[in-house]
Amino acid sequence: MTNDRHTAPEEEYKDISEGTADSVKGFDEKTAERLAPIMGRFMKAYEESEQDDESAWLDAPLKDELPERSEEEIQAIRKEIHTSVAAWDADMASIHEACAEGKSKEEWLEGKLQESTIGVNVSDYGTYLAEANTELHQANQEAIEGTREQPSDFEENGEQEWDAANTHELALQLGKEVEVSSLASTVLRTGWKMAENIPLGENVQNLKKVGDALRSGEDQGVKEAASAALKAGIEKGYIPFLPKSTPAAIVSGLACAGVEQAKIVMQFADGDISGGQALNLMGRVATVQASNVCGHLGEQLGKKAGQALGMMVGSVMPVLMPVGMAVGNFVGGVVGRIGGSTIGKAIGKAVHKIAEVAKPVLKRAWEGVKSVGRSIVNGVKNLFSSIFS
Repeated sequence: MTNDRHTAPEEEYKDISEGTADSVKGFDEKTAERLAPIMGRFMKAYEESEQDDESAWLDAPLKDELPERSEEEIQAIRKEIHTSVAAWDADMASIHEACAEGKSKEEWLEGKLQESTIGVNVSDYGTYLAEANTELHQANQEAIEGTREQPSDFEENGEQEWDAANTHELALQLGKEVEVSSLASTVLRTGWKMAENIPLGENVQNLKKVGDALRSGEDQGVKEAASAALKAGIEKGYIPFLPKSTPAAIVSGLACAGVEQAKIVMQFADGDISGGQALNLMGRVATVQASNVCGHLGEQLGKKAGQALGMMVGSVMPVLMPVGMAVGNFVGGVVGRIGGSTIGKAIGKAVHKIAEVAKPVLKRAWEGVKSVGRSIVNGVKNLFSSIFS
């Protein structure tokens, strides 16, 4: 996603382009040190498991990590993870097919959002999209420019007039903001760098089954193990920007994204795809992640409009921000190292090269979305009738 009509001043991107920002607010080394052992234990359980159609092997490690949960609750979490991973893989196949047919990632996302909000009135749908755009745009601006705007109140200013055309453009804009977030996390490399340096126990290194799954793409078990590890970490309070009540389906999407990113980086490291192709595929992963998060919100929209909706959007949108993308990348980096030292080292080197390719792409992408995003944050009346005419 680029916009060649604008050339961004280099000064605006100095910090992120030169890689001086080594962390993102809400995800730091302490968080990484807490998460890594949990991931190791779940990957070890996967390595030693006998696969079955219901992924019952997850019950034991989940119970070990969450002893306060009942057997029924553990099984419910496991089943939701199993279902969510299957849905994720189906969505990845769907977006690849759509792009092969000439659709953009943003168009695919818009279609998924519409599916999840059938029966919701246009005004509520528009408010929902505006809230999501606002949250994500502010996070992107803070990561890229180091500043954050104060939005006007969509509920109180009374100036928004939504219609189908406007919500169409808002949905496309959200897809562009997601792409920017993905590119920013790629340039920052926060999660990847933390994964490179975190200690791993000897018993969870070079797990052949994990490495084989990453290379073959038959990775359902790896995604389930990563999902369960993140779910346990969140319930323990180890990820401060995500509430303990974050639905397992959204947590699973974050973990799946990390595994997918690791596979893409490996393809680049092996010389199977170019840096540009890697960025394109990473953008698709981020878009599926957005569909996973926003689809869940859309399903709740009819019940929780207004202020309750705004609070709900605010609680889960961090998954799509650079901070959330960093956690996903951390997952991918740790899984790569667990799969083998050769894989881990290859991923580390390849991520650095991809980050260099991503820098100019991020500059153009951000310049293309920031004026529209700023207008959404400020709640301008009939915004898109003038900007997109």
